[in-house]
Amino acid sequence: MEHATGDLLKFYGVEGTSFFYTTYPTEGGFSKFGLEARNGPPRRYPFDQSGLKSCADRIARRTGLLVYGGDAVVDSRGEFRLIDFNDWPSFSPCREAAAAAIAERIEALRPHCHD
Repeated sequence: MEHATGDLLKFYGVEGTSFFYTTYPTEGGFSKFGLEARNGPPRRYPFDQSGLKSCADRIARRTGLLVYGGDAVVDSRGEFRLIDFNDWPSFSPCREAAAAAIAERIEALRPHCHD
């Protein structure tokens, strides 16, 4: 795939809840194969965070990965491209809020479970 120019953004979410967290990992020294050097420091381009969550939630439902994380690149026009999607990420920058959302989602599934 062609290199996507823009801000590298990590996101974490739990489908079926309001929880969605984004962060600029390169500000904390995170490296994605060293390629972030091509884009430079994040410029924090404005983007539709609810649109990104909606897109990620759709992927989560279609793949059955209700607890997810991933990476996106946001360009200067505010358009995002998903470049990675994972199940059960570390949630390291938002662990406590993620734990509450995961518990909420599991509780919502509970009536569908059989003893």
